[in-house]
Amino acid sequence: DSDDYVETEPIRVNGNGDFDGDDRWEQEGNTHVLEGYKIDGGGDGYGIYIGNTTEEFEIRSNYVFNASGNEKEYFENSGIYLNGARNGQIKNNEISNNDGPGIQLKEEDNIPPSYNTISNNTLSGNGGTGLMLDGSDDNTISNNTLSGNGGTGLLLDGSGSNTISNNTLENNGVG
Repeated sequence: DSDDYVETEPIRVNGNGDFDGDDRWEQEGNTHVLEGYKIDGGGDGYGIYIGNTTEEFEIRSNYVFNASGNEKEYFENSGIYLNGARNGQIKNNEISNNDGPGIQLKEEDNIPPSYNTISNNTLSGNGGTGLMLDGSDDNTISNNTLSGNGGTGLLLDGSGSNTISNNTLENNGVG
């Protein structure tokens, strides 16, 4: 239920140091953890943006919605946008009703988002693709539900060596 979350503004991390400068990230061992937030991306073009990072992070049990109003290269109205980010886990989130993709992983300056795990998320009612990997390698995508998205449920573009298993795709606009 979306009422069980703490409301907060969109979250932007652009480099390893940005994790430490934002008290919404908890530290669990070597992993930065973001948990339990309701994030409205209206007007910002993203709910959560993680770019240019190599430190371990986990985005879990959040409700991310309404990313709109900014179609620039580094946002694209995505609920969660990983830009050249590595070593992340995105799990148990509800990501819905964003103008663009629910989750997007995109290569930046020849640095592909790699070694990320996306699992047990519900991506629904997004205007674009449910989950998009663009120039992204060596990621694991499993046990997600992608439904009612305006574009494809799951799209891989210029991406390789990804492990994809046990995802449910239904009633998406394409494919």
